[in-house]
Amino acid sequence: MTAAQLQEMNRLQHAQMAEMQAAQDAIDAAHRDWQARLAEWLQVEQRVKALRLLEQRHLAQAAILQKRIEQREHDELVVELTHQRDAGLRRW
Repeated sequence: MTAAQLQEMNRLQHAQMAEMQAAQDAIDAAHRDWQARLAEWLQVEQRVKALRLLEQRHLAQAAILQKRIEQREHDELVVELTHQRDAGLRRW
């Protein structure tokens, strides 16, 4: 092998090593980006879970309040009907 051939082979090896390093750098950068995106998605998922839990608690509280309102209305109606009945009985 001549000196020129050895130099060319050395140049090609260096070029190949540089390409491999550039490819590895690109892979590493893509992996870091993916990890950052994954972390963001996990945070968003946690926020969504927290919001859903708050929504469930709110709906449960609203249902309890609605039941109390309905019970109060029912109780008031019973009292009114009882008074009307009692007033009607006193007339006779």
